[in-house]
Amino acid sequence: MAIPERRKANNHELSIQKHIKDNFATPHSIDVNYQDQTFDVSALNLWVDITFLSYGAGRKGETMLQLDVYSRVRGKQPSGDRLLSTLRDTVQKLIAAMHTNCIQVYDFSTPASPTVISGAKLMVQNSDGTFREPEGDQFLGIEDGVARRSLVYRLRMLEDASRAFSYYD
Repeated sequence: MAIPERRKANNHELSIQKHIKDNFATPHSIDVNYQDQTFDVSALNLWVDITFLSYGAGRKGETMLQLDVYSRVRGKQPSGDRLLSTLRDTVQKLIAAMHTNCIQVYDFSTPASPTVISGAKLMVQNSDGTFREPEGDQFLGIEDGVARRSLVYRLRMLEDASRAFSYYD
């Protein structure tokens, strides 16, 4: 039996990436890495890495998403540094992009023109039950002149959260 399109991890991953691209508004030039192993950061001052830690949404579980924001810091004293404030601004823009009731799931069978899957939505809900908030938000320090802040999100299928829809076809 084939897995329905609304439950496929690939469709969830690409739908989340689409949501971030469509809702991540920033005046700064920011490169976003969607799990590309050849992504070159050597010339970048600011970038975001998106990593999926687990896939469980749509199978009575959760999908864990990690967003790492990196900023090059000039000098040994980053306090007051313009790029560190840019790091904070960028994190706030990502939080705003993910602060949504639901993320629409699309069918990416034809990647150039994804189609909406009716009734298939992912919701952001952390482990304490709070909606639209990250599971974790942590400044991970500065290493080799690069500051890093990490956001972790827990996502569930809307139908997984509702007992009325907790059956699977």
